[in-house]
Order: sequence, then structure tokens, then C-alpha cells
Amino acid sequence: MTTDKDRMRRKDLVSGIVLMLFGAWIVAETVARVPMKGSWGGVMNVWYVSPGLFPIFIGSVLFLFGSILAAVAVRHLGLDAVRDGARSGARALAAIREIPETAFRFFAVVAILVCYIYLYMSRIDFFLNSTLFLAVIIPVFYLDETKAQRRLFGFYLAGSSLLLAAFALGLDARLGGGVPYASDWLALLLTVVLAACAWSRARGSGERVKRLRLALSMAVAAPLLIGGLFKYFLLVPLPREGLVVALLDAVYFGLF
Repeated sequence: MTTDKDRMRRKDLVSGIVLMLFGAWIVAETVARVPMKGSWGGVMNVWYVSPGLFPIFIGSVLFLFGSILAAVAVRHLGLDAVRDGARSGARALAAIREIPETAFRFFAVVAILVCYIYLYMSRIDFFLNSTLFLAVIIPVFYLDETKAQRRLFGFYLAGSSLLLAAFALGLDARLGGGVPYASDWLALLLTVVLAACAWSRARGSGERVKRLRLALSMAVAAPLLIGGLFKYFLLVPLPREGLVVALLDAVYFGLF
């Protein structure tokens, strides 16, 4: 008999494999494309100040966490159950029209990561981009209510589509003449509205509100901690420095 814990471990296995593959891809792409050391302006830079160090760190952490998640799931389920689950999942995916939860989670991870890397990384301040990324991907996996997860993800896709249209039409560049960091303000607006949408879905349940409060706190704190470490202590330039970096620079250099 399949228990709730068994179903949860099957979801963990799929999520762990996805995280491992994506983490390995990040590391491979960074090693292939970003020089780890070299000479710029007559100054020889060593590997630990390379801009490639940050994505390698992120990719390695994703791979590690994914492997731990998958290993715990396999240990709980057993190899025979994993094989049977893979076969039944493939049959269910081909037999039903509605996207099953495991397929939804896979699609959500891929779509959110594509937006994070290819749509926002070169256009939006690193801290805002990472906060928006965590503010949607944590609730999608952390909230218990399936309907809330899908609606939140759909809202994120709709907002990202609007931002993509704005970037394609050059609206951010036009606004940039009168409004500094126009693209960052647009991303901040999307993040705030997304958080408000998630909060409205969580109201009425003390447990969901508690989970969402923790998720949003992590979405803000993690980029500040990791990005601040690389920016101000390891002196590694961030992929895109905009509104939040300008504010942090004013605070940091004002104090030190």
C-alpha cells in the first residue's frame, strides 16, 4: 500500500535528479565559458577572484543538495519501487491529459530557471533577480496546496511574459532616461505583487502563513548574504549591478 510518505519520497527523487542535472550543467557551462584566471590590465588575477567562482559554487551546491535528496528518496523507497514508479509515471504521463504534479514541478523548475538565467540575469540587479527567483521557486515546492502552487506559478509566468515584452519593445531603455534602474523597478514591482498574491492564497491557514513567511524571508536573506559575501569580501563582480547594489554600495562605503 502506498503511503503519503512514499508519494512524498517519489517527488523528492524527481526533484533531486532535476537539481543534480541542472547543477552539473551550470558547473560545466561556467568552466567552459568563464576564465578562472588570467591577466587584465597587466594584473594577474588568481582563481579565487574569478567571476566564474559564484556560479560554480551555486551549481555545486545544487548538485550536492539534489544528490542528498535523491539518495534519501532511494533509500526509503528501494530500487525495485523506484523502477516501478518510473514505469507507472511514464504510463500515467502518456495516459492523462492533465499535467501530473511531478511533471508540473519539473516544468516549473525549468521555466523559472530559464527566466532567472536567460531573461533576467543580464537585465536585472542580481539581488532583485535572485529574490524574485527564490520568492517563486520556494513556495512552488514548499506550499502544500496544489492549486495555490499552480496559480502562483501561472502568475509568475504571466508577469515574466509582460517583462519580456517590455524588454523586447525597449520600454525599460526608454524609461531609463527619466527613471534610473527602470528594469529593476519593474522587477521589484513584480516581486511585490507576486508576494502579495502568494499571501492572499495563504490567508486562512496559520500553517500556510507560517510557511510563506519563512519562504519570503529566505528569498530576501539568502541573496543578501551570499551576494554580499562575494561582492564586498571576495571582491567578485556580480552578473548585474543595479538598484540594490547601488544602495548597498552607499551603505557599505559610507560605513567603511
